[in-house]
Amino acid sequence: MRRTVIYILSIVAIFSYNKATGDLRHVQEKNYYLLTLMQQNKQVKNLLENDAVLSKLAKNKIAAIKQSITSAQRFSEVVESLTFTTVECGAIEKRLGELYYQSAELRLLVSKELVPSGTHIINNNLSLKDQFIKACGEEFLGINHTINVYGGGEKPNYPNIDSISYNVNDPAYLQIIKNDAQTIIAKDCASRLFFLTSMDAALLFLQKNGRDDAGNFEPMAKTINKAAVKKAKNLDWRKFAYSVLVVPGEGPDAYNEAISEGGKLRCRLAAQAYSTGIAPFILVSGGKVHPYKTTYCEAVEMKRYLMDSLHIAESAIIMDPHARHTTTNMRNAVRLVIHYHLDRMKPGLIVSDKADVDYIAQMGKRCIDELHIMPYRLGNRINDTGLEFYPLQEALQINPNEPLDP
Repeated sequence: MRRTVIYILSIVAIFSYNKATGDLRHVQEKNYYLLTLMQQNKQVKNLLENDAVLSKLAKNKIAAIKQSITSAQRFSEVVESLTFTTVECGAIEKRLGELYYQSAELRLLVSKELVPSGTHIINNNLSLKDQFIKACGEEFLGINHTINVYGGGEKPNYPNIDSISYNVNDPAYLQIIKNDAQTIIAKDCASRLFFLTSMDAALLFLQKNGRDDAGNFEPMAKTINKAAVKKAKNLDWRKFAYSVLVVPGEGPDAYNEAISEGGKLRCRLAAQAYSTGIAPFILVSGGKVHPYKTTYCEAVEMKRYLMDSLHIAESAIIMDPHARHTTTNMRNAVRLVIHYHLDRMKPGLIVSDKADVDYIAQMGKRCIDELHIMPYRLGNRINDTGLEFYPLQEALQINPNEPLDP
């Protein structure tokens, strides 16, 4: 009995929502927006759970995972049982396409919630039904990517900063991964929702690897950016040349260094520009990136430096504590311009050191290659340390291959 109680408590602990780090509810929503909509909409969820085809797929998935726990000789067999197979994806997408025409609630979810969110905007040239199917497929691929990287040890896009925390070559890892699978089964064994088991596996692997960064500080409009959001509602935008000054982070190389000298320089340049009155906000962007598994968040430390050393008011600072690359510095800044209803008729201004601004001025191909969208349009280079940009709606697109900052 005591062992059962301890095991149940361990399951609760793994799936608990921890405000101090990433909140799994926000990690899930940001990575798997459409699946979250379907889970939260009672009518749609009921439709999916009671569909004979989809509920059978859910049952079969549970059975396959149980079998792998019992018989797998390699950890990769367990990992594979948790992912969506090509056959499963085909069957799911075919059935969802049929249900789309049968269910008014499902059609409303797509037209009134999925499409306006912009989270799968790259598909907006397709019919609503095909946008729905395509978005599901993208989120299935995102789940598989996360399971394969943080359960299976595959290389992420940036191995030096985003790799798994475990040694998958250790013989003991097979039992570790079986225990993880058992945790998933214990939580979801009664579920008939076809995607829940694999999605929960992805979330578990992110959390146990300390990679639930996507949930940090969310919802930001009510936490770290509350003062700035309030200020934005009452601004006379006619007074400003720019909507925001964007400062990309520069991570330090040492574990005991909170902010790099380059980061301080960028903050000073932004503070100087802000003092001229050309923009109402400084937006600092950067997550917990360098060095590997650092405890310091670039945006947090830049905001602290701006307030404590440069005497910038908190209401003038917007934080993006999630970006891990220069591409997502820009994409996330555009997202916040959109979400916080800053004046999109005005350009924003990138403020950084000359080398960084030079790099951003030539970064378009990298955005397309890695994000598969272009989140901004460049304007004028006003000086060595300033480059204008205009927000594009495409920035809202989820990137299924970057679960720490999708």
